[in-house]
Amino acid sequence: MKRLTALLLGTALCLSSLAACAGGTGADAPGSGTQAVTETMAEGPETDGETAPASDGESPISEPADSRPEAAGASSAVAEPSPGSDAEETDAAGDPSENTKEEETTLKFVTFNIRRDVETDGENRFAYRQPLILKKIREEQPDIICFQEVLEEASDWMREEFDGYYVLSCGRNQTLDGEQIAIAYRRDRLSLISLDTFWLSHTPYSPGTRYGASAYARLCMEALFYDMQEKRVIRVFNTHLDHKGELARKNSLIQILTKADNEEFYPDAPVVLAGDFNMTPSSEEMKVMEDWPQYTDLAKSVGGTFHNFGKTSPASKLDYIFVSEGITCSQVERWDDKEGEVWLSDHYPVCALLDF
Repeated sequence: MKRLTALLLGTALCLSSLAACAGGTGADAPGSGTQAVTETMAEGPETDGETAPASDGESPISEPADSRPEAAGASSAVAEPSPGSDAEETDAAGDPSENTKEEETTLKFVTFNIRRDVETDGENRFAYRQPLILKKIREEQPDIICFQEVLEEASDWMREEFDGYYVLSCGRNQTLDGEQIAIAYRRDRLSLISLDTFWLSHTPYSPGTRYGASAYARLCMEALFYDMQEKRVIRVFNTHLDHKGELARKNSLIQILTKADNEEFYPDAPVVLAGDFNMTPSSEEMKVMEDWPQYTDLAKSVGGTFHNFGKTSPASKLDYIFVSEGITCSQVERWDDKEGEVWLSDHYPVCALLDF
């Protein structure tokens, strides 16, 4: 009853926020973390023409010992109107097919650095890759897709072409434009009950801020979903860490994981942390994950993920899907689709079937 009350209260307070999140039109006040905003820039691979945001200064974040520091800020709750009735519950004993039952209860999750539109990519410019990307999404029908390196035209295109999905996105700059991260989710399966967008800095609710070692402002999108089919809650973090600052990447990981530890709204919800970390498993800053042994990288077995449109061999492992205790994986794979010399991206998307 308490859980139902919380869900109804979130819906009553925040229905108006959904239109911005799902439709990508309009924006809330900066820093609210509930808006879908877009950009108007086209930049090269992490060497764009953006004006570097003012640094908030940087000092190492102390890694936690027995207790975690309290995370700054609080999540803002949003909810969207249910697009349909929940899936009917069935008696497991009466299910004639165990395989069908497994397919229905698993959740298909993807992390996908979609590669921004860059003129020098030639035949792999975004416009030429769109048909292959759309074909793959329609074939696979993932439940949740965490996108990185999204430009305005890409998020607009997703909202127009991804039938059955809501798309949440936010730009990283102070004015909420610039490169975005985005989460697309199936509206017939999942209901968004809380959304929090924060910057990877000492002042996470000041848009455009960054750690001193970071080349650009970086952000993280946290979404709490209610699985209408399986009657469960799942927390998702999507991020794209800096490509230059080692200390910035370390501090960013600590910030995100500490925040996950200190959530008060559904604190026991299982967590998925995904994205392009811009570091390999052997990187010194990746040792931060040793202090959170409850997380497992489901993408560990797939090998390298950044292939630079086939020019980097072997591919470098930069993309991850970390899950907390309570989540297992029945299957994980790289999407290596290619038509002629046109790839899905310069990264292999990673797809995992999650079991709870």
